[in-house]
Amino acid sequence: MRQNPQFHESEGLLPTHQEHYRLSEYLLQAAGADGMIDWRDVRPEEFHPSLFPSLVMYDVVLDEKGTPADFVYRIMGNRLIEFSKVNMTGKPLSTFPYPKIRDTVMEIAKQAHTSGRPIFCATYANVDGDKTLLTERSMYPIRRNGGPAILGLITVTKPPPPYSELFKEKFLEAAEDDYFRMLDAPNAWA
Repeated sequence: MRQNPQFHESEGLLPTHQEHYRLSEYLLQAAGADGMIDWRDVRPEEFHPSLFPSLVMYDVVLDEKGTPADFVYRIMGNRLIEFSKVNMTGKPLSTFPYPKIRDTVMEIAKQAHTSGRPIFCATYANVDGDKTLLTERSMYPIRRNGGPAILGLITVTKPPPPYSELFKEKFLEAAEDDYFRMLDAPNAWA
């Protein structure tokens, strides 16, 4: 993980949103003998319906050295589009308009691709003192159309009311702390 003082490794980090468990359980069963997930073996119709609004998929764009240079959105769930007010489907992650979020997601996706392991990240953003917004992201390296890709789930917990558009705008630039956990395989939370 990048040498950022706001990123903290936490071996006991667990999701608070059940959707992360649902996706990881499914992907564990879809993984091949080598532990890698091939998109051809994934049946989205078997996903729990609560996953779709928060799903993302990126194709990995490699540079001449074979390292990730960018990620192109292939899927961006409607809850994520609604929250960010931008539909990134078909566009590179490097053009996402909110730098803090873009940099965090870029780092998590790079780590998942480079390590070949799933990663889970929780971001706590404090805005207006006691109002905290929790964003949880799980990213899984997969194969898609013969190339590398990332399948992810991004969930956001709104703070207690009153929640407003003004708060959302403040959040997008708020101070934050990121905690991450590398997993040995999908659904390896224990």
